[in-house]
Amino acid sequence: MLKPTVIIFDVNETLLDLAPLKLSVGKALGGREDLLPLWFSTMLHHSLVETLTKKYHSFGEIGAAALMMVAETQLRNAGLTDLFEKRFSVEGVKKYKPHPDTYRMVLDDLRVKPEEAMMVAAHGYVISVK
Repeated sequence: MLKPTVIIFDVNETLLDLAPLKLSVGKALGGREDLLPLWFSTMLHHSLVETLTKKYHSFGEIGAAALMMVAETQLRNAGLTDLFEKRFSVEGVKKYKPHPDTYRMVLDDLRVKPEEAMMVAAHGYVISVK
C-alpha cells in the first residue's frame, strides 16, 4: 500500500464518543438508556434502506431526533474542529455510507485517488466498499 496523502475520519463513534447521548436519548425513550444501541442501529438500518431504494430523507427525518446531525457542535465541543481541513456530510450526495458515492464525493473534492486515501472508522461496514 502506498503512503496515503489524505486520511479521512468517520465522525460518529470514531472521533466522538456517543456515550453521553445515552442520557438524552434515554430521556426521550422514557428513561431507557439501554435503548441507545437499538436507536442507533435502527437509524443505520433506515439510512441503508433509503440508499438502496434510491429514496432520501434527511437523517433528522429518519431519526425524528436529529441527534447525529449535530456533528459540527460535537466536534467543536471535543476540541477537534481545528484539526481537520474540511468536513463532509452525506447531504451532498443524499446517500448514506456505505454507498460508494459518499466516498467519491470526498475523494473528488479532495482531488485524490482511492489508493491515495485512508479511511479511519469504528465500524467495518463504513469501509467495506471498494
